[in-house]
Amino acid sequence: MIMTSLFYLIVFSCAVFSKSISTIVSISKQNRWAYLSKFNLGPEIGYWQLRAKLVNPIASDNIALEVMTHIDYEWDSINQLVFCQQYDKEEVREKTLSLLPNGDWTDFTHGELARNVFPHTWFFTVSSCNSTLQGKYKVKVELTIQTESGSHISYESYFLTYLYPASSILFAIAFIQCFINLQNYLQQTEKIEKKIFLLCLTIGIELLGIISETTHLWLYSYNGIGMEILSLFSQFCEFLSQLLFITMLILIATGWGIKHDEFPDSETFLPIGMLMLFIHIVIIGYSKAHNEDPGKISIYDGMPGTILFIFRLSFWIFFLYCAANLYQQVKSKTRTFLISFMIFGSIYFISVPLFVVMSWQIPKYHRWFFIISSTLCTHFMGYLVIMCQFSSKGSYYKISNLSSNVLPGKDL
Repeated sequence: MIMTSLFYLIVFSCAVFSKSISTIVSISKQNRWAYLSKFNLGPEIGYWQLRAKLVNPIASDNIALEVMTHIDYEWDSINQLVFCQQYDKEEVREKTLSLLPNGDWTDFTHGELARNVFPHTWFFTVSSCNSTLQGKYKVKVELTIQTESGSHISYESYFLTYLYPASSILFAIAFIQCFINLQNYLQQTEKIEKKIFLLCLTIGIELLGIISETTHLWLYSYNGIGMEILSLFSQFCEFLSQLLFITMLILIATGWGIKHDEFPDSETFLPIGMLMLFIHIVIIGYSKAHNEDPGKISIYDGMPGTILFIFRLSFWIFFLYCAANLYQQVKSKTRTFLISFMIFGSIYFISVPLFVVMSWQIPKYHRWFFIISSTLCTHFMGYLVIMCQFSSKGSYYKISNLSSNVLPGKDL
C-alpha cells in the first residue's frame, strides 16, 4: 500500500514542473479559454516567455492563440465573465501567436509583468476567441516565468530559501544533542532507551525533509524546475516525523514509561500508523497535482486541509482522553506532570490549525511563509520540551523508568 502511494507521488511529481510550466490545455468552440498558471511577484519587474503547438496536427488554417496575463485584483471578475464576449473590456495584457497546423512549435512570444509597489499575483491564460474552431483541439504549452533578478522563485517562496537553511542548522543541533543523550544513556544502562531513540528518529526524519526542501528550492531558483521529487519527499518526511511524534505523545499519555515499560502492542498501533501514513501520502500527491490551481496557497487549502484538520483534532481528543484516564490511576506527583503535559500537548496539537486560521488575516503572498515558519518553530520547540523531559531535570524523567534504570550519580 505504501509503495503504491509512493509510485503515485512520483507520477504526480512529473506533472508539476514549475516555474517552467509544460502542460496540455483544451480549446474548443464551447470552451475557448484555459487557465495556465499563477506567479506571485514582489515589487519588481517579471518576465515570461511562452510557446505552443497542437498535439494533433490538423489540415486547416492557422489558429490564433491569445496569451493573456491578469493581475490579482482583476482576476475575480475576469474569471466569472463570458470570456470571449467581455474580456476586451478589461485591462488585460495580450500577446498573440499562430498555432501551426502541422503540429510544430511556434516561436517564443515574450512578455513583461509590470512593477508594482506591493507584491501581486499574476495569472496566465490562453484563449482562441478570434478563430473559427471546428472541433476540440489539444494544445501543448511551455511557459517560463522569472523575476528581473533572474530567479524563478515566486515571492511567497523567496523567504523560504533562507528559512529552510536556517532551520536545518537548528534541527541538526537538536538531532546531535538527542543522539548524544541516547549514547550517554546507552553507556549508563547498557541498553537503548526506546523513547529517546524514537525522539532522535523523529528529529532526524524532519531534518532530512528540511534538507531535501532546501536543495529543491535552490535548484528551483536557478532553473524554474528544481527536483519536485525532493519537495514531495520533504513533505513525506514532515508528515512521517509528525506521525511519530504524535504517536509518542499519545503513548506517554497512556502511561508508557510511567505505568508500563514495554512498548505497546505493535499489532494495534502499526496498522493504524500505516493507514494514517497512506492517507497522508495520498493527500500530498493530490495537493501537488493541484499546486497550480488559481486559489491554491498551501496544502491546508480545500479538501486536503479539512482532512488534515480532522485528523489533528481527532488525535488531540484521543490524547486528552488517554491522559485523563491515566490521571485517575496515578499519584499526586505524577498528576502534576500530567497537567502540564496535557497543556503542552494541547498547544502542540491545535497549533497548526490555529496558524492556518490566523494566516487568513495575512496577505496571500505571505501566508505560506507564515504557516511554514510557525509550524517549524512549533516542531522545534516541541522537540526541545520533550528532550528536556527526558533529561535528569525533567519531570517525566523523575517519575518514569528513565531514572530507575540509571545508576546513582550517572544522571543525564
